[in-house]
Amino acid sequence: MRTVVIIQARMNSKRLPGKVLKNIRKKPMLWHIVDRIKDSDLIDDIVISTTKEKTDDAIEEFANSNQFMIYRCVGDVNDLINRLYYPSKIFNADVVVRLWGDCPLVYYQIIDELLERFIEEKYDFANNYVDATGFNFEIYTFKTLKTIWKSSEPFYRRFPREYVYDHKDLFNIYTGEKKLKDICLTVDYPEDFDLITDIFDEQTRQNETFDIDDIKDYLQKFPDERSKTLERNIEYKEELKKRSVKE
Repeated sequence: MRTVVIIQARMNSKRLPGKVLKNIRKKPMLWHIVDRIKDSDLIDDIVISTTKEKTDDAIEEFANSNQFMIYRCVGDVNDLINRLYYPSKIFNADVVVRLWGDCPLVYYQIIDELLERFIEEKYDFANNYVDATGFNFEIYTFKTLKTIWKSSEPFYRRFPREYVYDHKDLFNIYTGEKKLKDICLTVDYPEDFDLITDIFDEQTRQNETFDIDDIKDYLQKFPDERSKTLERNIEYKEELKKRSVKE
């Protein structure tokens, strides 16, 4: 059984353009994601998935210079299921772990823990979160991805997991518990990037492979208010409103 990690990343962020290649401790954010998951014994390949947009040429250059695998998808940049399905197919994935290029704190042990459960209990879809924490990831079987990919509904193509949630009778699903209440450690805004940089600076002095418990301890000792009031998942919330009006 082949497990492939797909890291979805683009340069054209509205609130923090180019964030996925911004340097943390002299290395781009994408580099840290790969570095923190590469030692997994359960992951066979790691692929960065991006678009054919000119702005994303920089991601391809970064991947090539670091000998990271990359897939560039043609078509609508919001068709995220394409950017999951096609690289999964090309790299012969049986199981797909979906990561995002703005979550540099994720690490392989937390992925492996859920992967083992996913495989043993034969889930079709799993996630490790309720709300965004910065340690987010989703796991799909390739069969599940293919089912979603066949849908023509734009909402499902942009937010693949919503297809699973709306068709629970078709899938064996696992949803994890929220790990860090009321704290968001994804990089959406400059304030987020500053906080993540501070965390890396502090934690790597003590442990290069710091985990979620280390982060919790750090945030208890050094409470941070910079990003708590910033609005999250704006596009997703807007799409949900549109769907509720239609219904």
